[in-house]
Amino acid sequence: MKKSILSIALTIVMVVLSAATSHSQSGYMAYAKETSSDPVDMLKEFEEALKGLDNLGDIDNLDDVTTSNIQNSTGNKSTIETDMMIAVGDGYTLGLKTDGTVISAGLSLSGADQVSDWSNITMIACGNNHSVGLKSDGTVVAVGSSGSGECDVEEWKDIKMIVTGQDFTIGLKKNGTVVATGSNEHGVAEVEDWKNIVSVSAGSHVTVGLKSDGTVLAIGKDCLGILDVGEWRDIIEIQAAVDNIIGLKKDGTVVNTMSSKTSEFKDVIAIDASLGYEAGLKKDGTVVTTSDTINVSSWKNIIAISASGSHLVGLKSDGTVVAIEANMTWDVGQCDVQGWMLKVEKEKAVTATSTNSKIEVNSKKFTIEAYMINKSTYVKIRDLAYVLKGTNNKFSVAGDGLKKSIKINSKTDYKAIGGELAKGDKKPKVIVKKSLEIYVDGEKVKFSVYEINNEIYFKLHDIMKKLNIYVKGSAAKGITIDTKKAYK
Repeated sequence: MKKSILSIALTIVMVVLSAATSHSQSGYMAYAKETSSDPVDMLKEFEEALKGLDNLGDIDNLDDVTTSNIQNSTGNKSTIETDMMIAVGDGYTLGLKTDGTVISAGLSLSGADQVSDWSNITMIACGNNHSVGLKSDGTVVAVGSSGSGECDVEEWKDIKMIVTGQDFTIGLKKNGTVVATGSNEHGVAEVEDWKNIVSVSAGSHVTVGLKSDGTVLAIGKDCLGILDVGEWRDIIEIQAAVDNIIGLKKDGTVVNTMSSKTSEFKDVIAIDASLGYEAGLKKDGTVVTTSDTINVSSWKNIIAISASGSHLVGLKSDGTVVAIEANMTWDVGQCDVQGWMLKVEKEKAVTATSTNSKIEVNSKKFTIEAYMINKSTYVKIRDLAYVLKGTNNKFSVAGDGLKKSIKINSKTDYKAIGGELAKGDKKPKVIVKKSLEIYVDGEKVKFSVYEINNEIYFKLHDIMKKLNIYVKGSAAKGITIDTKKAYK
């Protein structure tokens, strides 16, 4: 993140100018072929179009990824949509990882980028000065400026889509109705009578709703005809910005209330818009824009886009992210996404049965509970520390699964806490890898770790190799440790 005096000063200027640079959070759909005019059928076609791309996964099932959050579903859906995994505000970027956590780049003086403690998130949206996250249980969280109440979402339930305007937030409920909080200037929050809505979008001073029949509703500040969507038909996605509303039609073309530039867009499957430009994602994975200064000709394999006045971001099919500064250029690190990987591989659950294994340490014999997992021996880290207690390879253990970190110190001896060397019940268990921060003598290491019955089990050879202790055998055949020899 670049935080020079100049860049921070520019950010302050942009906060002042935020009314002129509002953008909408995008919802994207893939389109491959024209068959049905029914929006629900079209959505099924769009989902088929992305089958050739890498699925990015979700909280509950990495293989259950759809291409749009626009669904006539009344269930409690926890899927992370690929199109909802990136969101941009003015000067900052949010990325939703497939484990439900959110990362950020850039700088928001209002704190809209402070999302590191979010979890179980399935969709994200950015405004000028606030960010909103949809959780897997249908509730909503928000951070940033809330001077008009735009972050007052604590009572929302059964939400399936969220978007942000300049100083207001819109939520689409699972029953097709819409809720709003924050400023109601120009009537942008007067959505209580809307029904049969399948998607929503918001700009600086407008709110737009896509109905299940492919028509569009728009309310707010009608400047120079920006709300003129009454004649639109066969629309499958909508986006609102500060100065226009655009709609994606089922034939892959794009309509625009304020400009004819998007009439040149063809074979488009997703759209977004911000101050001064529009962007379209094509079905071949490339991106087109109406800007003469935003050059994205090198972008390939894109499956989602998000636009703001400060930058345009693209999500690639491998889970990486690309970004480019937009027309209104100020650099506070909003494009520093080069190292991002939003695809988090979820470990498949495995079934393992405990074994009361014989372990010999310098000819001293013990019985230790161990597991054979994927042909490797896993032992309770505290049991291992206990049997090495008092040897020249002693080590202490601090932390546990609840604290989400384990610290191993080879300079201090282990202090028993009770329960060490407890025998296993020899019953099969379904177990999943545990994500922990592990440190050995202050150095962060990456070990394969499982949590079983609230105890942490390490792969035996991981820890023995790191501590350079000789070991041979397995849980099934018995384990031999010699602290006078080096690991091999």
